[in-house]
Amino acid sequence: MIQAVIFDWDGTLVNSVPRITASLKEAAKKAGLAIPENSKAQHVIGLSMSEAVDALFGQLTEFKKQLFTESYKQAFRSLVEPRADLFARSTELLSFLNDKNIALAVATGKARVGLERSFLETDTKLLFVDSICSDEALSKPHPDMIHKLISRNKWHTEKTVLVGDTSHDVLMGKAAGVYSVGISHGAHSAEMLKLAGADSVISCLTELKALIDQLNS
Repeated sequence: MIQAVIFDWDGTLVNSVPRITASLKEAAKKAGLAIPENSKAQHVIGLSMSEAVDALFGQLTEFKKQLFTESYKQAFRSLVEPRADLFARSTELLSFLNDKNIALAVATGKARVGLERSFLETDTKLLFVDSICSDEALSKPHPDMIHKLISRNKWHTEKTVLVGDTSHDVLMGKAAGVYSVGISHGAHSAEMLKLAGADSVISCLTELKALIDQLNS
């Protein structure tokens, strides 16, 4: 029986990819850096900010990196559009899994302050037993986040499922030895998720119900 499901946040439970992409581009403009194309910006979603900056711009001075980071935070908080709302039926799915006595957790490239703000905006914090952020563990795709969640909650690796919308999530899950589900409504395509080694690829959160029932049977 599945014991726990660990979700990525942005692009998996929250439809924030357009807002993150717009914020990355706005931050690059304010920091005087080359503005990345949408595809390149979307590719780094899920990484820690430090890893994302390195992937987008190479090695920057500490001043430039800090300027970009602060500009990104400001842009993400201040943009009215695009919105960053829960995907349709997200809360319904989380409640369904809770009713099945499956523990839920979040492993995200957000920093703790950003996740806590998003928990408040979506009123979802009480649905999760644990969460871990990029400033509390090694960045995806390293399995550190999953290892820490499993260890401190005493879950069994073979009874834990990871759900994420990027290849970084899938690679993290596979490295940790958990069943890894890619969801293609976020930053990375179904093909990219399959190439990363996803055990299953779904197109929306509602498909996860049937998959969990299948795994339990």
